[in-house]
Amino acid sequence: MIRVDFDPPQALAAISGVGPKLAQDIIYLRETASNLEPENLEVLIKLPLGERESHWLDFASNQSPVAESTASEKEKVTTDS
Repeated sequence: MIRVDFDPPQALAAISGVGPKLAQDIIYLRETASNLEPENLEVLIKLPLGERESHWLDFASNQSPVAESTASEKEKVTTDS
């Protein structure tokens, strides 16, 4: 099972169509924008996810990157004020 919104780039690179560079890009996107959905991953890899991938890819939401980002932005605004 690959947890798309949690696992490191080495695990993401095991997904068909994902190499080391794209794995790093996926990490950047999930940390700065939001969690990935299957449709987003399909666009990134330029391939539809097949039946096999849908069984071993987990797209459960990771709240911590979004929460940490929001908290640090609020802290920055507070200290700048």
